[in-house]
Amino acid sequence: MKKKMVTVLTFLLCLSLLAAACSGKGGDEAGNGKSNEGQKANSDLKGELTLWSFQGEQHKPIIAAFQRKYPNIKLNFSEVEDSHNKLLVAVAAGTGAPDVAWINENHYGNNKALEGLENLLEEPYNAGQYKDQFNEYAWNAGVNMKGELVGFPLFMNPYVTFYRQDIIEAAGYPSEPEEFGEFIRDEDNLFELVAAVRAQNPEAVFFRHTRELSWMLNTVGFYNHELEYQRNNDHWVRVIDITKRALSTGALPSIEGVDTNQLMANGNLVLYFNPSSAIDGLIKYGPDFKGLWRTTTVPFVEKTPGRGYTQLVIPSQSKNKEAAWAFVKFVSMDPEGAELMSKSQNIVMAYKPVKDLPFVESEGHEFFGGQLMHKFNYSLVDEMEFPIGSPLESAAQKVWQEGIDEGVTKNMDSRALMTQLMERIEAEVQQQKQELLGK
Repeated sequence: MKKKMVTVLTFLLCLSLLAAACSGKGGDEAGNGKSNEGQKANSDLKGELTLWSFQGEQHKPIIAAFQRKYPNIKLNFSEVEDSHNKLLVAVAAGTGAPDVAWINENHYGNNKALEGLENLLEEPYNAGQYKDQFNEYAWNAGVNMKGELVGFPLFMNPYVTFYRQDIIEAAGYPSEPEEFGEFIRDEDNLFELVAAVRAQNPEAVFFRHTRELSWMLNTVGFYNHELEYQRNNDHWVRVIDITKRALSTGALPSIEGVDTNQLMANGNLVLYFNPSSAIDGLIKYGPDFKGLWRTTTVPFVEKTPGRGYTQLVIPSQSKNKEAAWAFVKFVSMDPEGAELMSKSQNIVMAYKPVKDLPFVESEGHEFFGGQLMHKFNYSLVDEMEFPIGSPLESAAQKVWQEGIDEGVTKNMDSRALMTQLMERIEAEVQQQKQELLGK
């Protein structure tokens, strides 16, 4: 058994390295005036706490707020480059891991078969009491293949459509967020809009690369917890069909894709599909278009896909698990911590009671013409769906991306391409899958 686990850990590390190369005031929980689990008073929690994250500046106000609430805990924060790979190494080695680590969507699948992370359903955490207060998919993304909760849900960004309202209006189409979102649900409507706008501006771009639809419309991932392949149905045939249509109509300029930052700067980007947190790019690279952008739901689907999911893990090596759990709860569920986290990057917290905090209803965004961005984003919480992750996702994604580019270039039949991609991916991960299943 020990030999098998070492093999699995080695495999997970390789996958993670591959993915990296490719790419106070308030109560204890939001909506609660006091804790319901009788934890120690804030001042009784003492000691040091080490936090690893792949981000930096955005965390400073949150860390300061935590220190005010827990004055006797010294929080040592490190912005660790390639933090997840280093966490895998530390967990496998049995030494060197932090007390708490942030894990983003590119890596959480690798934790599904990883030993050495705390099961938060057990004492002293008892996290199961909060399950009903989280988005179902956010919760399940933190559950490993043994049914343990090893990742506590932090935030989960909805995939949205950022769009140039002035361009849509000038072309004579519905341009207010709600009506525009309904309009583009219909594929023919969107491509009619493409033709009308490109007749006025042949440089107008609606899709940035061939994989964009595969990312945007992904709600299940490649594999489930039983490691059964998921991308073999009519939904994925349609995704490929729309990708080919985008290329043939000029909505997508080329197989190679385009420089998104340049498109933002020159005003030729009409639609920008990305998680809600992606507004920073629009603001940084397209300041001349302040007040002209709006956001609405993504086209083609009824449910809202999610992306930009992040969770917190506590390695079993942690020397201060009680303080680590206090930090996890503060940043994810405390009104002050959750608000700071949400506003830092225009993200949506996975803890559903956050949507009832005053800032969600009242704060508009100047760059988006005063649109109530938080209110819109949080309105999507209950309907969001996104992959729960598996240790095979990174390898599968690489094969899929290469195959989509090749198949669309050759204008292959979409169903035949979907089947070919499934066969390629299954062959690529076969050995690793058998090891993970213990066969």
